[in-house]
Amino acid sequence: AADSSGNGNHGTVVGNPVWRPSGGWFDGALDFDGRGDYVKVEKPKGFNLAPNSFSVSAWIYPRETRGRWHAILEYDRDSLNGNRFGLWLDTEGRFHFRVGQNTWQSPGVLTPNQWYHVAATFEGGTRAMKLYVDGVHQATATNQKGFVTPTQATLIIGARGSADDEYFVGLIDDVRVFKVALTAEEVVMLSGFGRNEGAVAADTTTGGAENWKQLLDQTGLIEDMSFMLFTQPSTALSADAEVIFDAR
Repeated sequence: AADSSGNGNHGTVVGNPVWRPSGGWFDGALDFDGRGDYVKVEKPKGFNLAPNSFSVSAWIYPRETRGRWHAILEYDRDSLNGNRFGLWLDTEGRFHFRVGQNTWQSPGVLTPNQWYHVAATFEGGTRAMKLYVDGVHQATATNQKGFVTPTQATLIIGARGSADDEYFVGLIDDVRVFKVALTAEEVVMLSGFGRNEGAVAADTTTGGAENWKQLLDQTGLIEDMSFMLFTQPSTALSADAEVIFDAR
C-alpha cells in the first residue's frame, strides 16, 4: 500500500483485502471484507503531531454501517496522553472522530453502498475537534484529555489500532493526514465537488504557445480539476501533507 506524498510511509497489507483498480473514488481502492483485513504503517514519518493542530480525511464506501463499530483508521491506540487519533463509524452509522481520550460524532448517519468524503480537524490552540461529511460541517467538540505528548507509533487503516477488531467493510481510498487544521473552505475544496476527469489546463511555458494538457493534482496522479485549481496555492493542502495513502 503506497504513500504518494513522498514521505515514504508505505503500508503493509494484512489479510486479503482486494485491490479494485477502477473501483475507488480516485482510480483504484482497497476493498475490505471485515474479516481481518487492514493496512499497517509502522511509525509513519511526521505523525508526532501532539499537542498541535492536524487534519485527517478519507474517501469511504461502506457496505455495512450499523450493528458494530467500523474503524476507518486509528493511530497510537495504546497511548493515554500521546498521539492517539482515529476515525470510525459507530453502531448507528454515525461518523466518529477521536483525539486523545475524547471522541465525538456526527448527528446524521451514513448509509451503506455510497461514497462519502469524511474529514476531521483538530485545532491545537482551542482544542476544537470538527467533523465534516462531504464537505459539510457536522459537529464541533472540545478535546479535554490526552493528545499531549508527541509519539511515534503504529497507524492502522481498516481496523482499530490494535488490529484485532472493528474491521471496516467496504472500500477505503485516498487517506490524507495534514499537520494543520484545515479551514471549512479547505475541507470543501478537498472533498472535490465531485470528479472531473476531463479537466484541462493551458501550459504556456514553451514560447508562449498554449499547449493543452490534462489537469492533475499535486501528486501528479489524479485528474481532479477542483482540487488543483483551488488548493494549489494553499500550503495546508500541499506542502504540509504528511501522508497520502493511495492503496496501490
